[in-house]
Amino acid sequence: MQDVWAEAVRFFGENNLPIDTIERDSGLIQTNDLSTSATPEFFSYADCGTGPSPLAQEVGYIDLSIVIRERFDGSTSAMVNTRFSLYRTFNGMSITFQCTSRGNLENVILDQISDSAYLPTVDF
Repeated sequence: MQDVWAEAVRFFGENNLPIDTIERDSGLIQTNDLSTSATPEFFSYADCGTGPSPLAQEVGYIDLSIVIRERFDGSTSAMVNTRFSLYRTFNGMSITFQCTSRGNLENVILDQISDSAYLPTVDF
């Protein structure tokens, strides 16, 4: 578990992501309200029911947590949870869209962590 924990913390550091909560005993690492441009890359991670609008100002927000636990058999499990939203301003009006994860960002993070530390692959 220590190797996976270290790689998860390293992931946040290498990607310049602020850590809002870090609780080693519960295995939680979390950041909230990461703002990003609503670029095609953002939309590759999140389905907001709409694509980018060239006429609106858009900001994407991401809440991200990683939960790492040691299993009874001594192996380690890691789970990545995300929540995406899109804030769009057009013609003086603002609306927030709650988005659905496409699973891509979670897979990128798990791949990066597991490439550096032993983390068995789990098929869903």
